[in-house]
Amino acid sequence: MTQESTQDGLRDEILHLTPEGKVQEMAWWEEAKAGPRGKGGRGFPDDRIIPLCDRLNMLDGVCTLQSCAGHAPTESRDWTYPGQLWLWLDEMTFWKFLHTAPSFGEEEGVEDVRVLFNRHNDARATVSIDFRGDDVDDEALGRSTEVIYKHFHRLAASQVREGESDD
Repeated sequence: MTQESTQDGLRDEILHLTPEGKVQEMAWWEEAKAGPRGKGGRGFPDDRIIPLCDRLNMLDGVCTLQSCAGHAPTESRDWTYPGQLWLWLDEMTFWKFLHTAPSFGEEEGVEDVRVLFNRHNDARATVSIDFRGDDVDDEALGRSTEVIYKHFHRLAASQVREGESDD
């Protein structure tokens, strides 16, 4: 956890993604993908969300923590649940995301964007994105995941461009 004091004596207690943290989460992710599979739930990844998670996890500064493709009503369940992603971001990506979150939240397919603190009793700032997924129709998931991926790809690419200009 970052414990740098600010000018007013308060500590920065946000735990941003680090390379070590990403390695640890990616090891868990690979185990989860190899484990029980199916329609998801109970900690198992939904088959249809894995491609998005894998693409996001390849980006510098981005790590998926939890995901769901969404759930449509069935004969035994009359409720729907939107697609959902929880992302852990490195410090630069986190702040860039906060500056772009209002317009991102207006993108087609994105239903809700939040930052969660103190999930699982740690200081990670977790970006939570609810989106139209399998709860809507078969095509909604593809449209929404492309919007999400493109947004985070642009954030990661802007960091690369900034890093190149610093040389």
